[in-house]
Amino acid sequence: MLCGHGTRGEGGVLDRHAGLIRDRGDFADIRVCSLYAEPELEAVLDSTGATDIWVVPWLMCAGYTMDRMAERIARHPMADRISL
Repeated sequence: MLCGHGTRGEGGVLDRHAGLIRDRGDFADIRVCSLYAEPELEAVLDSTGATDIWVVPWLMCAGYTMDRMAERIARHPMADRISL
């Protein structure tokens, strides 16, 4: 799962990058989510039945937003199945 900050309107580069990864066929499922837009992190996590989930931050750098992402993942009911 690629997780970005979130923008209004289309996902743009995040959606395109996820599509390129999907096309390679290396992973069973590739999804995108946002911290501050739709689809939100928790909604996408809730929609997957995967036993192991990797959340890959799509951010410019570590810092405040990355910390908020880690906190939200830690509070999620499936936190024990999620790697950040």
